[in-house]
Amino acid sequence: MKRLLLTLALGPMLWAQAHSQTFNATGACLGDTVQFVPVGTTGALNFYWQFGDGSDTWEIESPRYFYAQAGTYTVSMTVYFPEGSQTVSKDITIEPAPAIAIAYDGPTSFLQGGSVGLEATAGFAGYLWSTGEGTAAIVVSQGGFYSVVGTTASGCQATATSQEIRVLQAQVAPIEIVANILTPNGDGINDRFEIQDLDAFGFPCQVLIFNQWGREVYSSADYQADTPWDGYLEGKLLDAGAYFFILRTEDRPQATGTINLLR
Repeated sequence: MKRLLLTLALGPMLWAQAHSQTFNATGACLGDTVQFVPVGTTGALNFYWQFGDGSDTWEIESPRYFYAQAGTYTVSMTVYFPEGSQTVSKDITIEPAPAIAIAYDGPTSFLQGGSVGLEATAGFAGYLWSTGEGTAAIVVSQGGFYSVVGTTASGCQATATSQEIRVLQAQVAPIEIVANILTPNGDGINDRFEIQDLDAFGFPCQVLIFNQWGREVYSSADYQADTPWDGYLEGKLLDAGAYFFILRTEDRPQATGTINLLR
């Protein structure tokens, strides 16, 4: 008995339906290398890629490509099989490289016990600090460098590193008071509350003074620039007695003490 051998040839339409090709792209941020990965190309003999910016390549199944500018590019993949070829095109968008910076809400050098706030540029979908925190702003009290990675909604990332945060040892001389007795009688002696070498202190020097019941009777955010306290409140000489002061500067420990007002 003779066997009849039939050879069936797929027409172009049926062959195209039998070979459904596409490709995926990973890394769509300016500065990243884009990886093109074909799908459904088993049995392919060759590949021809066009990257949409005038560049192309042959014979690489899964090419990596670097775009010099942000924008949208039409990428084409032509796959060659023994039966023929098929071309697939896709638009891919290369996002601009994001920029991130760190702002500070105060001096980056401070005495032990102090702190400073660090805040990354707004607008990112997510943040990750070297401390492990995931918020846009953090507060740090330890010395060193801090970094943050910002991630956009499309997955692009930017990194920034802080300037050095320095924690100073409190080895400076304490604040000294010229005299803790106030005798505002106009004789030029102890008429005002004077601070020794005030101009050598960190600016500004804040001074708060309270009476024995805790009422604030004097306040200055910059004692170097303001008139020193002379025992008066709202034009009236205060009663004799003990008054309590608080002094704060940026480069020395806070000082507290008593002023004795005599009349």
